[in-house]
Amino acid sequence: MNLIGSNTNDFLNNNVKVLKSRVSKTAYQGIVVAVVALIIATLGACYYTTGSISLNGIALVQKTNIALWIMDAVPFVFAFWGQYSSTILAYEASALVIDQTQELRERADTFEKQARYNITHDLLTDLPNKELFYDRVEQGILSQTSQQQSLSVLLIEIGNYKQVSDTLGRNASDSLIKQVSVRLKSAYAAPATIARIDSNIFSLLLTNIENKQTVLSQAENIHRALEEPFLLKR
Repeated sequence: MNLIGSNTNDFLNNNVKVLKSRVSKTAYQGIVVAVVALIIATLGACYYTTGSISLNGIALVQKTNIALWIMDAVPFVFAFWGQYSSTILAYEASALVIDQTQELRERADTFEKQARYNITHDLLTDLPNKELFYDRVEQGILSQTSQQQSLSVLLIEIGNYKQVSDTLGRNASDSLIKQVSVRLKSAYAAPATIARIDSNIFSLLLTNIENKQTVLSQAENIHRALEEPFLLKR
């Protein structure tokens, strides 16, 4: 966290220096204009008052002409206001850049997480896909072997999936897949893993299996979860 804060401060300071220098350039130009205007006004006042331009005449009008007193202060006002404004604008602009950069970084992180999730999950059912399921099976084998326990993999195939797709259309077949996934998810919670490994095939990974009868009992639970009719529309 300290490293991130340090990098952010360095980035802010660097941006402030760049932006401040650009804004200060305009302030300096204003100072030059004010100084030139002051010189011209002083020379004009000197010539108007004394009929000539001389150092004594310039000193005289600077002492007696109130308007020149005000103009004398203008370059200093420009300098102060320019530096103040440039600093404020530079910090605000730099902070805006940091905010936008942070927002882009967060969006990129979100897209990256979503991309990784999509690689390992079925987009239609939001279940783990074949790659993630195989990985969990491999992890389960290693874990169950070390604990001297068993695991089981059950496959659930929708036999008339192609017929539904051909006769009722893609929307109906997708609806069937979604309904099957919902029923399976409601029937089995973690640590069981339910996945869609093919267009019409689901798989179920069960761990800590005690005996063959436990597997048969789980298979019967699947039949019960799927025995109710499915409502499909074209």
